[in-house]
Amino acid sequence: MKRKFFTILMISGLVFIGCETDQIDPLPQTESVGKQLEVVDTEVTDSPMVVNPKNDDEWTAAFANANEWFAYYTAKTLMVDVPSRFAFGTKLGNGNTVSASHLLDDSTPNAFRDMFRFMVWQKVCSDIDCGRPEIPGGGPPPPTNPGDGDGGPVMGGILDGTVTSMKSGGGGLSGGGSLYMDAWQITDNFIDYITNTACLELYIPVTLDYTGGQSLYPVAHPLNDNASNTGFKYYPSPVPQPDGTQIESVAHPINMFTVTNLGNVIVSRPVDDPWTSGCGYSAFFGVSDFTLFLDF
Repeated sequence: MKRKFFTILMISGLVFIGCETDQIDPLPQTESVGKQLEVVDTEVTDSPMVVNPKNDDEWTAAFANANEWFAYYTAKTLMVDVPSRFAFGTKLGNGNTVSASHLLDDSTPNAFRDMFRFMVWQKVCSDIDCGRPEIPGGGPPPPTNPGDGDGGPVMGGILDGTVTSMKSGGGGLSGGGSLYMDAWQITDNFIDYITNTACLELYIPVTLDYTGGQSLYPVAHPLNDNASNTGFKYYPSPVPQPDGTQIESVAHPINMFTVTNLGNVIVSRPVDDPWTSGCGYSAFFGVSDFTLFLDF
């Protein structure tokens, strides 16, 4: 009885101490989800942290481009590869959202990740002239961060300025080695960023329909409270393309009309969950609720 009474007193004392302090730890423990965060000297109103270590427009542009690439290459992967569609459906389960970290997890065989990685690699390889046919333009810009000298948060210092040096014979990552392998490293840096740092997820407003030559409509969250954004339309092509596929893409406005009348919309958006995952985007972007964009 004395042991129990002493335990109760200790617990009560801890509760009392916790109630007496106004100090809130601004950095909850996030080791369990593998996040490494940096504190920013900025006032936070609705989150305990923000995830813009540079707090500048270039960082924002790089983040936005990575967000767009995630949606765009997800759509391309699903357009060209049937096994990837099944893997995507399994990852999505009975819900309508899936995180990048879960979708692109490589701890078990993952047909979607394999094809997604190959689709991104094709584009990177084309851009640095590593031996792949040039892929026509029309897609989103690459998630680079030119001007700050370290490549920004996306490519980890690899793509910023490196593409030009590779094309001009500068040797790339391996100092005169294989551009083919350099393209794979750039690709893996991008995947690592969107799975381990950027806290992105995909939202599927309406169940995807792949029958009858349907188009897919990837779009990134606009990172503001706008109700629409310019995305892309992926559609079957009557002739083979340089990358070996028979699909083409074109810029396309995406809004609720697209969702309700065309369907097949794929939205990439930030996860705003500072207390659990350590991702407090709303404080920086000023977005009240990322889930309201194209909510259906």
